Amino acid sequence: MAKAAAENASHGVFQVVFERYSRLELTYDYDRPTAIAGLECRLAKEMASPVAFGVFANFGCLHRSLLWRRADSSPLQWIKNPHAQVPTWSWMAYTGSIDYLDPPSTGVEWGRDIALETTAKPAKLTAPITAFTAEMMRKQSVLIMDNWTTADFQSLKCVVVGRELPSLPETQMEDEAYHILVVSLVQSKAACPEYERVGVATVQRAHLALECGSEPGRII
Repeated sequence: MAKAAAENASHGVFQVVFERYSRLELTYDYDRPTAIAGLECRLAKEMASPVAFGVFANFGCLHRSLLWRRADSSPLQWIKNPHAQVPTWSWMAYTGSIDYLDPPSTGVEWGRDIALETTAKPAKLTAPITAFTAEMMRKQSVLIMDNWTTADFQSLKCVVVGRELPSLPETQMEDEAYHILVVSLVQSKAACPEYERVGVATVQRAHLALECGSEPGRII
């Protein structure tokens, strides 16, 4: 219990720090990764986790730090960064304020096949890619898109970041909550198909084609 409480506290700290930082007005938008680098390193040391572009690599930390979202109805805008190749899975790639999805502190089954390799250049995020069901087509409003104008809904799939475990035995399977990244295919001819992150959401099992399995993918 003590360890879990400490981990939850550290998650809360980095989320508050990054939320506040995303609201600062920098002279140049592309300075987001540079201006916070020192603080990011201190947080990584406190959490004993490698970090890349505001996302921590250790299990659990990785999942929670991937679940950022735009803070309001305004779409996020991609930053053309002349100094760094910032991946789409990082909030530092965009202008605009962010918040985080808020899964419970306990009772979440995190995806074990999601991995962030921070020593790669650029940092490499790999994860199983899952398709949506036809039911999702009718529930598009539950998706929190980073920028609707760049999203082709027909091409969207997702990464299941975590599943909330039911608190009551009689909970129906279709009512389970799943926290996901919404992704769009960029390159299918690579050895590992490449996707870009385009949003985030909390959905129900009925929205996910879990029975069809998943395929490996890289989020760039």
